[in-house]
Amino acid sequence: MIRLVGLYACSGFLALVYEVLWMRLVSIQFGVSSFAVVVTVAAFMFGLGLGAWRFSKEWIPSLKTPTYLGWIEFGLSLFAIFLPTLVRISSPFIDSAAVRFSNELWHLLIILSALILLSIPAYAMGAGFSLVLKYVNNQTRLLPWIYGLNTFGAVLGALFPLWALPHFGWVASLRITALLGIALALSFWFLLPKTHNTHRAAGRPTLRPPISSLINYGILGALSLALEVAWTRLFGLIMLRTEYVLALILATFLLGIAIGSVLTVKAGRYDWLKVLPWVVSAGIFLSLLEWVPVSAYLETAQFSDFNQALIVQGLLMLGMTLSVTLSLGAWLPLLTNKFDNSGQWFYSVNALGGGVGALLTGFVFIPLLGTTTTLGLIAFLFLFLEFNIKNKIQWVVLPVAAGLLFWASIMPPTSRLLPQEMGHSHDIYHYEDAIAMTEVVEQPNGQRYLLTDLQRRDASSDPTAVFTQQNQVFFPLIYHGNPHSLLLLGLGTGISDEGSAQFKDLTRTAVELSRGAIIGAREWFAPLNKNALNQTVVIQDDARHFLSAHQDHYDVIVGDLFHPDLAGVSSLLSLEQFQRVRQHLNQHGLFVQWLALNQFDLPSFQVVLKTFKTVFPQAVMFMDGMHVALVGSIDDTLDVNGLFNKQAISNQQSDNLGESSITWLGRYWGAIPDNHAPLQDEWAPVIEFSLPRLHYSKANELVQVLSYMMSKRPSLDQAKKDLSLPAPLVKSFEGSYIASDFLVRSWLATFSGQDREADHLIQLAYQANPKDRWVDYALSDQLFANQKAILSQGMDEKTLLKRILTINPYHVEAWRSLWHLQQVEHDPSASSSLAQILRLAPLDLEANSAKNGGL
Repeated sequence: MIRLVGLYACSGFLALVYEVLWMRLVSIQFGVSSFAVVVTVAAFMFGLGLGAWRFSKEWIPSLKTPTYLGWIEFGLSLFAIFLPTLVRISSPFIDSAAVRFSNELWHLLIILSALILLSIPAYAMGAGFSLVLKYVNNQTRLLPWIYGLNTFGAVLGALFPLWALPHFGWVASLRITALLGIALALSFWFLLPKTHNTHRAAGRPTLRPPISSLINYGILGALSLALEVAWTRLFGLIMLRTEYVLALILATFLLGIAIGSVLTVKAGRYDWLKVLPWVVSAGIFLSLLEWVPVSAYLETAQFSDFNQALIVQGLLMLGMTLSVTLSLGAWLPLLTNKFDNSGQWFYSVNALGGGVGALLTGFVFIPLLGTTTTLGLIAFLFLFLEFNIKNKIQWVVLPVAAGLLFWASIMPPTSRLLPQEMGHSHDIYHYEDAIAMTEVVEQPNGQRYLLTDLQRRDASSDPTAVFTQQNQVFFPLIYHGNPHSLLLLGLGTGISDEGSAQFKDLTRTAVELSRGAIIGAREWFAPLNKNALNQTVVIQDDARHFLSAHQDHYDVIVGDLFHPDLAGVSSLLSLEQFQRVRQHLNQHGLFVQWLALNQFDLPSFQVVLKTFKTVFPQAVMFMDGMHVALVGSIDDTLDVNGLFNKQAISNQQSDNLGESSITWLGRYWGAIPDNHAPLQDEWAPVIEFSLPRLHYSKANELVQVLSYMMSKRPSLDQAKKDLSLPAPLVKSFEGSYIASDFLVRSWLATFSGQDREADHLIQLAYQANPKDRWVDYALSDQLFANQKAILSQGMDEKTLLKRILTINPYHVEAWRSLWHLQQVEHDPSASSSLAQILRLAPLDLEANSAKNGGL
């Protein structure tokens, strides 16, 4: 018997490894981890429930159970070995289906396909549960051990990918697990007797418990998986939503269930079932109260390394969920104590209910109610599992419980969840659907941030951020020179779209998956994007589906900035995605993929470079601040020569967002270098398994990335040769090229603590090209920060501020300080300074208040 329980625990280990790895597969299709969690969990629960029910029939005792258990594991291993090949074969069919179906129908097709595909192996796993119970002749006293230790194995299985994925990748991890499954199959065949133990009572049939009890436990299953899905979303908000956090959530959820099941061996009483719903409801209530201080703690927590961060996050989740999961784990053994020989029935209806609960929560309740309100509703519904209509005390307690749960489930403001960064802000927009939670928060100075799942804080109305976002579209358009059509893969605040305003005869299309982001851009960032969306066809769609479903071609396609370490998102940097983009370019069309250097370590950055160059062999790089533009052309024989608009280059004084085209040419960084990194394949991703470690690394990875960029930049002579510049422009180009070089070297000096050298390099950069706005920002910030020291040398404040604004007329805080001085002196120029502030920062509260007569 010990062998059987041990082997079945190993089976639980493999089952959860498969679940986590297959969740990765579904997230590739959706590009949204929340979809992947819901669909994968639902498929597993449906399969487990159907398999357990089908193999609970009376003909099972005639089977040689260990042989069947071995074949189940062997079949699962074969499925895992061939799954990567199957999905590669099916990928073209999925893409072709996108042509015939709308976005909604296409996603429904993927959901149904995933449910069917993944429920087949899960069906075999569910059959294994019934087979094991049959093997021990349905002895109720053994069920807590069988169920509990199998779940303990599942805990380790959920954690195993945390180690395997960064070391081996998805495909190799799947096949390593398959080899372990073959070893387990051999163990079932050779370590267990081929027949039932004849010393035990034989022929004990599986008994069906009362229908009312089955319905109750089915509802419990629905609520339990609804809880898991809602908690996954909740913890994904306050912890980085990576593959690792998803695995930790599964592990902590299952650990409590395992312990709860085993605890009933000695202390299990059926009467406890009347108490458990209250314990569960109270536990959910406490988790709603706890997640606010936990979020605030994690915002500023310092960890020595990635492993410590995972351990702390896992312990926090365990502390917030343990009372609930212990109760859920005890439920099945306690029920089977009362209804003997009925474990398969209860297991089956619980799993089937769980599948329904997962789908309803992910696609109905969270979009309608929001995550926290859904959790409050789940907690309240648990109380009805043992509700007695004749019990007067319950009629009094339930309204009180409902009030408390409603209070606890009110979505807290961002200022409480992120007190360090957003502590003085207030929420002005909140939207949640099955894809993500989107918020717009406003700072005390009036500047706004667009947040997605509380994680992305790149898109904002800050003047420097506005300039960066505009450049994302403006640069590719001037690089092309004569664009007539533009496709944006990602919308954000819509400010990047406004960067195309100078191009009047341009057809604009933007694809954005998040409806919340689209609404936020239209309603809350209109003063910054200048209502650019009114001239743009905005399509809510998944980028992969859009590129697969539409046949349109474009002169310029721009890939937006995004966080590549989030689960499922790195597929936007995959070989297959770049190939889809290439197919939508017109002749001489350009694709520009933006990368934020601070979001990569060097190995991951090299992976993206190699993947991009594989699709666009003549691709080149440009740097804009801390962002890199990878530029690829549809014409593989066409290199950088002549790609820039010659007319714009010839007029080096032209005002292109405040900079001449020569300045942009000075940011040229050469052809994408060759390297030996692996490719970022859609079905064998690399970077999102290694990148999460970057958040807890003590090394300054940005220094390594910038140093690598500097080492690969061509010499000035080589750059002039690459660009084939006319002779009259060479001198201006040299200054621009050298200035960008000095700028990056100054950043490296700052990171190494050489502040004086960094200041000197910035001054050299300004001398080389005073028209580079990044250089202007750096030098003006340097002077503004050192005002006291400079003023102590005899310069008056107004003269200093005017000098700063001469260097950088976009420095809002310098304009503000000058405006304040002019107000004190009753200088008529104050109104002009105020107008400059409003031009650069139209949402500025102080300036708007003064304009409207408040000051």
